[in-house]
Amino acid sequence: MESAWWPLPPWRIFFSGSFAAIFWLKKRGLMPGLTFSNELISRDEGLHCDFACLMFKHLVNKPPKETVISIIKNAVEIEQEFLTDALPVKLIGMNCDMMKQYIEFVADRLLLELGFSKIYRWRTLLTSWRTSPGGKDQLL
Repeated sequence: MESAWWPLPPWRIFFSGSFAAIFWLKKRGLMPGLTFSNELISRDEGLHCDFACLMFKHLVNKPPKETVISIIKNAVEIEQEFLTDALPVKLIGMNCDMMKQYIEFVADRLLLELGFSKIYRWRTLLTSWRTSPGGKDQLL
């Protein structure tokens, strides 16, 4: 059971930057087919991660807090490095620093969902990064 949990929550972090970049396209009315499929994939991946977090809460022998934190931090570092390479220039409403903050925000939300405390401590997500109607971010 423990090994089934591990791959899913870090994927929420790994997908978050790419999903956010595609939602940025949607906000500008670009590539409607891609942005629609992204909404569906984002929703499904969110459900997978929610289920993994629920499974984690039912584990009898949970991994140590330090192990979970280490996995989350490593996922954040990998995703931030990838997006720094993938997004080398500033765009209107998006740049590397904002994307790094967003990834840390997603990681903190994931940690809370797993029953741990935030480590990056971003209080809020910029309203321009809300990705779906009603202000609920499907990536989270």
